[in-house]
Amino acid sequence: MKVRKPTNDDVSYVDRKLLVLRDQIDKAERYLSENPWDKIEDSDKREKEFRFQKSLSDSLMQWTESYIKMSIISLRLPKTRKA
Repeated sequence: MKVRKPTNDDVSYVDRKLLVLRDQIDKAERYLSENPWDKIEDSDKREKEFRFQKSLSDSLMQWTESYIKMSIISLRLPKTRKA
């Protein structure tokens, strides 16, 4: 099976997805740093926030791994030439 060469559209697509991932990563990191669950006094709210932040941290790790993989792919794609 022959592998096709990536097009400029492929490069643009990967670049757009990297921007989306980077934005989500930044938002998640900012939320986690600005909302420490262990400072919540109400034990029910603290437990809910802990579960939410654990899930968010897990997602953050997955997004970071995806970002790294896509960045490596992006480096291997031909750069878009502007007319």
